[in-house]
Amino acid sequence: MESGCPQCGSLDEAHRVGEATRARMIDTAMAWPFERIVARYVKDGADPLHAALHERELKRFLLLCSIYPNRNFGMAGPVDELWHTFLLFTGPYVRFCAQVAGRFLHHAPASGNGGGAADIGPYLLFLSCYEQTFGVRAPGRAWPTPDIGFEVVRWGDSRR
Repeated sequence: MESGCPQCGSLDEAHRVGEATRARMIDTAMAWPFERIVARYVKDGADPLHAALHERELKRFLLLCSIYPNRNFGMAGPVDELWHTFLLFTGPYVRFCAQVAGRFLHHAPASGNGGGAADIGPYLLFLSCYEQTFGVRAPGRAWPTPDIGFEVVRWGDSRR
């Protein structure tokens, strides 16, 4: 049987991380220097007007992967491209993972079935945890809203 929080018994993963630890993780991630990474992202064709939003949202996605280590979050939209760019900077990426998550956050491609209803569950889980953790809905300019005809472009699997 899984043990919960020693104070209240909660089994919620984010609760078990602890408020002080979660606050430290958020502060560390959001302050992480991204200038070189964003410069490369824009050089590779990203819209400079959206780059700061994508930076914040990638940091938030990776934070959620850190706070909820047993969840498999799906990813869709332009933020995944910035994650690919961050991965090119292997040293800073490894240090980010170690300091924020305490472990390496893997990126795995989609299952290869082309998206659709079967793949949407992990993305909906991400959107739900996002709102629960940050107190706001994930911005549509960074994260596509699932609706009729919605297809997952790419998925990131943070577990391993």
